[in-house]
Amino acid sequence: MKNSFVRKGLTLLIAIAMLVAFASCGEQETQTIESFMVANPEVAADIDAKLGELPYKGMTVSIEYKDDNCTLTYKFDETYDKNKVKQRAKAFDDNANLIDKQSIDLLDTIIKGTDFKNPSMTVRFLNGDDTEIWSKEYKTSK
Repeated sequence: MKNSFVRKGLTLLIAIAMLVAFASCGEQETQTIESFMVANPEVAADIDAKLGELPYKGMTVSIEYKDDNCTLTYKFDETYDKNKVKQRAKAFDDNANLIDKQSIDLLDTIIKGTDFKNPSMTVRFLNGDDTEIWSKEYKTSK
């Protein structure tokens, strides 16, 4: 797996963190990431626009908010056989350390100035048939 793919993902995560952090400045009420996005549809729209700007070939990228979790899902257009899935999962495991620290730092940025209690981010890669190839959840150091 190329580092450029990881860099594109990090660019997206930085954009998400900045949008949420800036938009949540001054928010007084304790809320979840999900309720924040519902109350601030312009932030969710900006994030969706950022997703659309990134040139991912052979996959779709989506984001979902549930309670205090933000799930970033990369779904391959193609359905890979068992051997290819194993190869991909190993490549993601081998490269996961490249995004671990950045993901936790981004979560810390997201919650700065907010009352989010237990925010987390999950990064998922799905096969074309919706079976999971790899996922990892990141929790804040808060």
